Amino acid sequence: MPKIYTYKGVSLWFWSNEHDPIHIHARSGGAVVVVKLYVRDGKVYRVTYTPDKGKFAADKEKALRELVSSMKENLREAWIDYFINHRHITPIQIERL
Repeated sequence: MPKIYTYKGVSLWFWSNEHDPIHIHARSGGAVVVVKLYVRDGKVYRVTYTPDKGKFAADKEKALRELVSSMKENLREAWIDYFINHRHITPIQIERL
């Protein structure tokens, strides 16, 4: 389960056996949200957020959306690096966007 980013108490990761479309799991406390990244012509053009378990607190949901908005291309690249290029992903603690 490679962790990608942590920001304001929200952790993003993907499972080692993931599948298309590109999607990231986000956790805050016991709540989990699945974030899907839709790519066209090599760029993320749409992002969806689907609750998987529990509910994020309002401040954590805001932090998640800020993080994904700022880092969506990095998330796409991390997915490709891990699943296509078979590279190790080093988790990053983000203090400020």
